Amino acid sequence: TVVLGAPEKWVGRLVLAVSLHPSKAFDFFKQQTPSFGWEEVSSVRSAISFLTYTSSDRALTIQISGKTLRGSELILTMSPKGSSLQSGFSKPPVNKLR
Repeated sequence: TVVLGAPEKWVGRLVLAVSLHPSKAFDFFKQQTPSFGWEEVSSVRSAISFLTYTSSDRALTIQISGKTLRGSELILTMSPKGSSLQSGFSKPPVNKLR
């Protein structure tokens, strides 16, 4: 787990172990996250599930995977929203196939 910044504007990666089955954890976050002002961008339910959300200035990705015995591992990644150009980095080079 690496978390930086103020409580309302933190960025980083938070790893949690929860007792919920992965499908229950997925349903919980899919239902509850929008009520906190997040807009769903995409969701993938599989052995390792992903939910992606944005707010006005940040992006949130939630990765959900089952643990060996029971429960789930959640990885929440929070970052500033914006293109790589806004952050001062240039676009990576693209090699076109001919």
